[in-house]
Amino acid sequence: MPDGDPVDLVRKLYAAENQGKTDPSGSQDMAGILYPGVNRLDYDFDHEGGYFPVHIESNNDLAVARWLEAHIYMVPINQRPLGYNPLEEKYTSDLELP
Repeated sequence: MPDGDPVDLVRKLYAAENQGKTDPSGSQDMAGILYPGVNRLDYDFDHEGGYFPVHIESNNDLAVARWLEAHIYMVPINQRPLGYNPLEEKYTSDLELP
């Protein structure tokens, strides 16, 4: 891990990942890379447009990690199809779902 405040490192990685993109990716992956353990990321649209967590809570308890390892399974999936845009259609509440 590079030296520095993880919050600043998340911002730097986010800027590098999204440079020149009209639809930026979220900061969840960057935070997951830079914060050790199991993390809870709290987002609020009123905090920096919702692009960065307003609060991060980390848990580095080995027992928690072992429990998660025993109960969560990763399922491989294919890549997204070419041209797929996950931000093309957005829903802001359950009332708008088709």
